[in-house]
Amino acid sequence: MTTNESELKARYFLRGLSLVSLLAVSACASFPFQELSDARQALEAAQAANASEYAPAEYRKAVELLRESDRFIAEGDYRNARKAAHEAKLTALRARRQAAASDTD
Repeated sequence: MTTNESELKARYFLRGLSLVSLLAVSACASFPFQELSDARQALEAAQAANASEYAPAEYRKAVELLRESDRFIAEGDYRNARKAAHEAKLTALRARRQAAASDTD
């Protein structure tokens, strides 16, 4: 293999690596549509299960995490908005489970 061929292969490799890195970064920085939708649906389900009455601490925490996600979006920080929305969803689901368990007691 000649020097030119080696240099050409190295360039293609570096371009490919750069493209993969760019795609990975842009995926993290994209608007978190799905995470926000999931969090809102989980919060609605918790509300329907009367979580604000039967699991008020978890329910309030879920609401605050969703608000935090909205604040991150307003700042253009989509990565942290995604994280906060995901945590809001998980917290809302816990609140719903707690409310359902308390409601049957």
